[in-house]
Order: sequence, then C-alpha cells, then structure tokens
Amino acid sequence: MTAVIDRYRRNLSPDVMEENKEDITLLWLEKSIDDSENSQYIQTSLFELNTFVQFYTDPQLCIDYIRTIRNEKIFLITGGLVTEEVLSEIHPLLMVHAIFIFPLNPSEQTFLLNDYPKVIGIFTELASLIESVQTTIHLASKHMIAFSLFDQQEQKTTRDLSKNSASFLWNQLLVDALKQMPQTEDAKRDMLDRCSDYYRTNRVELKRIELFHNSYTSDRAIEWYTRDSFVYRLLNKALRTEDIDLLYLFRFYIIDLCSQLEQESKRKTVHTEIYALYRGQQIPTEELNKLIANVGVLVSVNGFFSTTRDSTIAKGFVAGASNTDEMKTVLFEIKANSSLEKIVFADVDKYSHIGGEQEVLFSLGSVFKIDTVQWDSHQQVWKIEMTATDDGSKNVEEYINSIRQEIDDISPTILFGALLVNEMGQIDKAEKYFDMLLRTLPKDHRDIADIYDQIANIFVEKRNLNMALENYLCAYEIRRSRFDSNDIHIANSLHNLGYVHKQRGEYDQAMSCYKQVLAIDEKHYPNDHANKAHTMICIGMLYDANGEYNFALDYMMKAYEMYRTLFPIEHPYISSSLWNIGGVYEHKSDYDRAMQFYHSGFEMDERILANDHPDFKKNLNRIAQLYIKKCDYASGLSYFQQKLTHQKDLLGKNHPRVAYTLMKIGDMMEDSNGRINYYRQALTILEICATPDYPARIICLQMINTIELKNGLIEEVIKNFLKILSIQQQTLTKNHPDIGCTLQQIGQLHFEMKNTSEALKFLKKSLKIYQTNYPESHDNITKIVANIHNVEEIIRQSN
Repeated sequence: MTAVIDRYRRNLSPDVMEENKEDITLLWLEKSIDDSENSQYIQTSLFELNTFVQFYTDPQLCIDYIRTIRNEKIFLITGGLVTEEVLSEIHPLLMVHAIFIFPLNPSEQTFLLNDYPKVIGIFTELASLIESVQTTIHLASKHMIAFSLFDQQEQKTTRDLSKNSASFLWNQLLVDALKQMPQTEDAKRDMLDRCSDYYRTNRVELKRIELFHNSYTSDRAIEWYTRDSFVYRLLNKALRTEDIDLLYLFRFYIIDLCSQLEQESKRKTVHTEIYALYRGQQIPTEELNKLIANVGVLVSVNGFFSTTRDSTIAKGFVAGASNTDEMKTVLFEIKANSSLEKIVFADVDKYSHIGGEQEVLFSLGSVFKIDTVQWDSHQQVWKIEMTATDDGSKNVEEYINSIRQEIDDISPTILFGALLVNEMGQIDKAEKYFDMLLRTLPKDHRDIADIYDQIANIFVEKRNLNMALENYLCAYEIRRSRFDSNDIHIANSLHNLGYVHKQRGEYDQAMSCYKQVLAIDEKHYPNDHANKAHTMICIGMLYDANGEYNFALDYMMKAYEMYRTLFPIEHPYISSSLWNIGGVYEHKSDYDRAMQFYHSGFEMDERILANDHPDFKKNLNRIAQLYIKKCDYASGLSYFQQKLTHQKDLLGKNHPRVAYTLMKIGDMMEDSNGRINYYRQALTILEICATPDYPARIICLQMINTIELKNGLIEEVIKNFLKILSIQQQTLTKNHPDIGCTLQQIGQLHFEMKNTSEALKFLKKSLKIYQTNYPESHDNITKIVANIHNVEEIIRQSN
C-alpha cells in the first residue's frame, strides 16, 4: 500500500524544514505533483530512494531553496516545468550535482544532454529513473570528503592556530574525546531511536535499522560501514561537517569501528611493506586549488578514508566524469608503510558488502603529506600523490603541551570543545557539545566546573552577559565546595567573574575579582609566571577602561617584561602586549608612542603568525584609524605601500592580505577617485581568493557605493547592492535584518530612478523581513510602510 505524502510538504521554505542529516538532497520540481495515486506513488518511491526529499510545483521557490544549500549535493528531478530559463539558472549552481528529466518526450529534449552536462538523462519510465538516481547517489556519496591542512612552517606557532590547522587538530583529538564520554548501555538504543525518527517515512531504511538492532555486534562494525545504509550516510556527513550531535549519538559505533580497524591493522603479516593505494573521485575546484597550493603540507581527511589496491577500480569510480569549472576529476595515489605507529589502516575486502573492490580503509585521524599535484593529460585527471605519516600526532602533542603551560589541569574532553570555540569559531557546535556533556556526565565529575566555564565563554561570545555570569557563578560555587580559598582553581573562577563584570561595566566588582586573583597568583607563583602576567594585563585593561592610564601602563609594562623572561623574544603574548600598551597610549592621545607600539606589534605578527591569521586584518585597520586620527595621510600612504610591496613578494598578488592593504591605501587617499580605484582592486582580489572573505567584499562594495552615489551613478550602485544582497543570502539566515536593509536600499534607489514597480517589489520584500524581526511599532517598519504607501499612491495616480 502506498503511503500518503502530506500535501503540506510541498513548496516548503527552508526555515520550516527538518535539517538534512545526509549528504544528498533530492528535489522533484513538477507542476503536476498532487494527491493522485500515480503522483503519490512517485513521491513514496523517491522517499525510499533518499530520505531527504522536497517537492516543488513553483520553480522560483525551488531555485530560492537551492541557493540556501551549503553542505549537500542537490539531485533535481524535473519535467514539465523545465524551460531553458529555469535550467540556465539552476545548472550553474555549485551545489547542483545532477539533473534528471522526467517525464518528457525524449526526442524533443535531446538538446538538453548536449547543452547541460549535469543532465544525467531523459526518462520516460519511473523504473529507469529510479535506477539512474540510485546509482548516481551511490557514486556521489563516495565522493563527499573534506580536508584539513596543517602547514608546520606556515603555522609558526601551535598556540595561535589558523582555522584550517585548528580543524586538523580537532579531527586528531576526536576519537580520544569520544572515548572519554560516557559509554552507557543506552547509547545504542538512543542512536537507533533517533535514526528511526529521522527515517520514519522510509520503509527500506527502517528495516535496516531493525536489522542493526537485532544483529549488530562490535565485530561487525566494518561490515556495517561498507553497507549502503543509514550508518554510512549519517556518519560520513557528521564527520565531514563536524556535526557534534550526530557524532555524540554515534560514539559507541565510531569507537567500535576504530577498534576493529585497529585489530585488523595489527594482522598485517609483513611489517615493513609499502602499500600502494588509490582513490578516484571528483572534488570541488576550490578543494583542488587548496591542495595544489599546499604541496608539502600535512593533510587529514575529516572521516574514514576508503582506498583500493587496484588503480583500475579507482579509475572506474570516475569513468565518464568530466572536468568542469566547479568540479575536477582526481586520482589519489597513496603510499602507506605498514610500520607506521599512529596511522591505522586495514584491508577490509572480506567484510565488504561490495566484494572485489580490494578496499583498504584508513581510520579517523589519518594524516598524509601532499607530495605532488599534477595534471595527467593522458588520463585526463589530476594526480595527487600523498604519503601516510605519523607526524600529525606530534602536532597534537605540541598543541596540548602549549595549552598546559597555561592551564595545568585541562582534560582532553574540555580541550576538544575549547578548540571549537577558541580556534575554529564554531560557537553553536561548541554549545551543543558542552550541553551534551552537562546532561550526560555525573554531577560530581571532575570536569563539571570547567564545562560551566566553557558554556559561559560561549555566552560571552554571543554577548549574553547575564547567562555568562550565571554559568561562571555555577563553576565558582562548585570549586568553592571542592578547593581551599587560595587554590588556583578558585583564581580561575575569580578571573572569569572579573572579566564578565568588566564587560557589564561593573568595574569595581571586576577590580575586586582581579586583585583577589593576583593575590592567589603571588602565593602560587612567587617568580615570573604566564598566569600572573595575564592577570596584570587584565588589571591594566580595567584601569585603561576607567581612564586611569598611568596605572594601566604600569601593570601592562610589568606583564610585558614578565612575558619577555618567560617566552622566546617573538611570541604571540609579547605581540599582544605591544598592542595593548599601544592602545593605552592611543587613549591618552599620545599618538606617536601608540604608533611605535602598533608598528612593533605588527612587524612581530608578520614573523610569528600564520599568513591567514585574522589578527592581520583587524590590526591593519587599527593602524589605519590611528593615521586618520593623526591626520597624517601621507605617512599612512607610505607605510601601507611598503607593506603592499612586501606582501606581494611574500604572498603573491592575489592573497587576501594584499586586498586588505589595498583597502587601507584607499582609506589614505584624500580624493574619491583614488580611493575607489584601490577598493576596486581589492574587490577583484577578494572575488577570486580560494577562501572567501564575504564581510571584506561587502565593505568594498559599500565604499564603492558611497563614492558612486555621490557621483550620481545610481544604476551602478544598484548593481553593487545586488551583489551585496547575493552575498548576504549565501551567508546569513533567510530573514536576517541586514538582508531587509539591503532590500530597502535597493527599493529606494529604484524609486529615485522612478522605477516604481521595481521599488515596490524590493520594499515589500524588505518589509516582510522586518516584520519577522521587529514589532509593528518599530521605526524600520513604520518608515518602510510609509514608503510603500507613497509608491503605491504614485502607481495608482499614474494608472
């Protein structure tokens, strides 16, 4: 009997959909989707093919939804609604992987196969369509991987990580962190309950879940991973996207799989054998460019990594695949020495549900060195040669040791989550992680106070200072019940409380906390110590905020000298001190002394920080703003031009930092034509960078708009606002107020050009977004409502 698909599942907007936990999103765009028996049969068939299916009868709603997708591949089935106009808009989108035309007259639509490479085929029978979609989904799911890089030379210091290197270390720590979490009898049941709920409309997958429940044992972990089932699909997506919820849910299975691979790995009969392994797949052009630019660098795959001993089998996975602007065909050639101690890999062919593939599976945290990346014109593939290496574990040890210089007693469980916040900027994921720990660990667990601290840190990042204070106090009370009043754990809590009081503007309470911390530090660290220096910096910053600059400088200079005795002469803490001291002099209006410290700090950063470190952009702007305060545009121009020459020699002409410096040169230009020229150069670079910096692009476009608006170039300004709108729609939530603001500006510009119908369209879209964010009495709403009435009145009169 055919299950009835709820009509309310059609034409859904992204904000009311469930999250897709798999890698594939299947869409059916067809005007005849309805409750008829034939249509319901097709809908049910698609659900059993891929759990995450969305149905659209409106092409524009479908296109709008596709544009919101970030971490999945789109498979689109369409027929009667397919037009050249719709297809030309959908086909170029990076997330669209494959298009299936059904049902149409093939003889009338053969041009689609020639003109649109993503069109897999034109189908008149449902059975052949289902078979083609199923095969293509299976191949595509094998190709979904993500890489994390760790450049030991570029990184310069393990204590100040780029996001890529932080992600690398996070993946190295993953298994150890999961092993520290509670492994209860309920773990398997919880996992299967959640899976059953997610697949509640998929009868095929529900049967597999039942089979897993009845037959799974730890010695069948590899076998289940090689099946095309919920285990493989959910786990791989969770690993690739670092989905904390799912990884926690699958923790018992992940540990089983890693353990069985380790057991199989130990069965290698020859312990000095060099394995030659292969993997064929397509990867995004952006990922390929990243690998090309990082030859010699360490790389880890975010997940388990499947390879084969047979190069012919590997090539078979990409047979017929073509290189496009968005995707490139690659063949990995991997050398792996069986004597490696930290890299776990095993021949799993005897467990595989698809025999004969000679599969060798690498476990989590496997690290490779990129040897070469070259185009093979004979085979029409990019060849990527890599060597498995134990070096990744050394980087983890260095990082943990550097952390423990400051925090004597941090556990791997806390460190794992702290990486998400401090180094990777993954605030929401970190919040989920620590909330899960708080729910599942025993109340007397040694890490509970640290978990409350980490949750408080997250609330600080979110600017929710009341909740931050509440959680810091929870941690403090737990420590007071466990430790003496002069214990260093008490000092940690008082330090956190001092920070949040300062952020709340409660300077007296903050100073009281910091002074207590310093007293405890003095007892524990009679000599120089990093913790003591950090407390002095905090007291100095508090005096600075209070306008007591001489006291601030006294504490900060003492901390600076202490850091210089503790660390190498060039160290992130020493650089940070230079910036802090310079900031006090700036607040004192001693701009010349401030500039000296800023220049010293920036030059040190250039020698010790990764080239893509976010501090460069922030601090470059601080220097530019100080030159503007001094009204010394000539010196500023000379300084940034020198930096530009140095950066082009060091980084190449198309590096993001070159763009940031061009923007600062633009800020030093007193004539608008010179300023707009440099901002345009910066924008050109930012648009072609492998790692997009969308906020910087928007700043460039806004500056260009300011100048062009003064010159009366309204049409150009509208084009730029449309670019800003496109970036915001890719990076912000659907109803973010910034999108409403941009729509309003576009509408007002159309009104100035007397394009009343276009003005009305954009103003109404803006109003709809504002109404989801503000009460009806808000200024933004009342103003735009008045604008809309004004435009409607003009249209009425003209008609």
